[in-house]
Amino acid sequence: MALTKNWTIEVASNVSVNIPNVYCKIVNISGDKFNIMATIHVLKDKTEFNPISIYIGSFQPNLESKNFIAQSYEHFKTLPEFENAQDC
Repeated sequence: MALTKNWTIEVASNVSVNIPNVYCKIVNISGDKFNIMATIHVLKDKTEFNPISIYIGSFQPNLESKNFIAQSYEHFKTLPEFENAQDC
């Protein structure tokens, strides 16, 4: 499970680069039934190891719902940075 989306990086003042179809993968998850903290790496593609960006998100999990990893991806899709991200 992962996410994909088009990504824009600001490389200098008034200069940005668009990267189509980046690969966003959760690389770490920890927590308990009260709070989950997940780290997601934004990669140029799924063969890359060096992230373009790293985000950490936390949320209260729903114990009656999907597993914590699936819930983490759903949480990231609610953040502005991951707007329009698609499951892949």
